[in-house]
Order: sequence, then C-alpha cells, then structure tokens
Amino acid sequence: MDNLSVAQQKEIQQILSKGAYLAECTFLTIDDQIVHSCKETACNIKFKCGNKIFENINDGRYIDHFRPRNRLTPDTFGMFVHTSCWKWIKREYKIDLKYSDLPVVTNKDPAYSEPIVGINYGPIEKYWEQDFNYIQLVKDKNGWMASNLLKNNPKNHSRVQRIVSQFKIKRDAKRKGPVSSATFYPEGAIRIGKNKRFWIKRGSKWVEMPESLTILTTDVAITDTKGKKFINSMPMIGEYGRKPLFVLSVTKASPKKFTVKILLRQSDKEKLNELLKK
Repeated sequence: MDNLSVAQQKEIQQILSKGAYLAECTFLTIDDQIVHSCKETACNIKFKCGNKIFENINDGRYIDHFRPRNRLTPDTFGMFVHTSCWKWIKREYKIDLKYSDLPVVTNKDPAYSEPIVGINYGPIEKYWEQDFNYIQLVKDKNGWMASNLLKNNPKNHSRVQRIVSQFKIKRDAKRKGPVSSATFYPEGAIRIGKNKRFWIKRGSKWVEMPESLTILTTDVAITDTKGKKFINSMPMIGEYGRKPLFVLSVTKASPKKFTVKILLRQSDKEKLNELLKK
C-alpha cells in the first residue's frame, strides 16, 4: 500500500477486517428460488451453495441442466446479491427479492454488459475492477461506501436507495401484474403477474392475458437432442418471454431423463403435449 498515509492504511485494514459480510451471498435463480449461504468460487461468476454450483450468467439460458457435467448436481443460472443487501431490501422495501422482481432484459452479449440496462450505479463504478479497488476508494475518501448496509450508515443507505429506485419495483400489495415495470421490456414481452396470470406489454403497460393457466409435466430423455433444444428455447418462470410458455422447473428424474414442468395456457396444453411426443 505504497503512497498511503498511516491513517489511510489503517482505514483499509478496518474495511477488510469488517468485510467478511461481502463473502456471504444470496443467489436469485431464474426459476425464482432464493438461495442463501452461498460462497463465491470464481470471480463473481460462480457460487457454491451447499453442494450445488450456481452461475452468475444472465443470458437466460439454463442449458447446463442438459449439458454433461462431471458433478452430481446440474448448474443453475441467475444473479447473486450480497446477503446483507438482500436483507436490507427486505427490511426497507418489505419484499423477499426474487429474480423476477428485477428488470433483467437479455442483451446480445450478456457476458460483457450489465444485466439491467440503463442503471446509474453512481461513483461506486469507479472502483469496479478485476479486484475491487479499495486503495483508490480510501484515497478518494469514499471508504463509507464499503460499510455493511445492515449497520447504521445513512449516507450509504441513501446511495443504495438511489440505485434501487431505478429498478422501479412495484410494491403495491393490491397489484395484479408483474412486479417489474413494463418500461424496461420490449413490446410484446410476456411475464407472469402477481395474480398468477400471463401479462403482455402493450404500449407502455402490462395488459392481462385473461385465459386460465395450467401446468404440463413431461419427461425428456438425455439422448433426446431435439427435445432438449425445444425445452431450452423457453424462458424460465423468472424471466420474460415472447410466447405464453414458461419452464417452472427442470429436475433430473433418473440417470436417463429429466422431468420438466411447463406453465402454459389451458388452450395450448393439448397441442404442446402432442408436439413434445413427436
């Protein structure tokens, strides 16, 4: 820590000694599970939660459920947040934050762009590098940004509130439509609403698709390349789609097959069932 004063060196040491909370992560999966007690294993992209590996890849593909892997459990995709941040949002906004609450809109090259487009994260962006630049943070007298949100630091609370407000999360208890604002999505995007119906973006608003929904359960053989490709073309329930078909879950039923649950309109069930049998 060359070129730092004794006071600055002491401040960095204090930040690092109190920074254990940053290693505690919560993973929000694209099938809307909330998984706590996760540990980062590979540079902000892979996390281990129990005996399962989660990947912080927001390209909307959960194909790793079908890719051969040398591990007993398949990967799941989604987004991680620091558990302290998740708890703070729960405390301040009275919601159990899920993947579907966030306006994640897939980019053409999601590996090199923000999962939520158009968010101004403020001065904290200056320190985002391969390793977070704590030295420059302290030199700029911004060490307060590294404080735990669950502690009493009004300045840091205000900073994060400005960020979260840009997500436009709808917290109205009487709201029937999707929690995330329609303004983030392209025309014709479809999401599941709080009333468990499909909603489609028309103009600048979510419009309810009134037909009742049902669940179709089907098995896909590991050797069924066509079937796997078709299932993987559908979004998971936490994402948005272009057709009223969403995968609720994918589980490995046996060494030879996966069981897939699909949420769809009642009128589409028979047609989809026949298609999957071909």
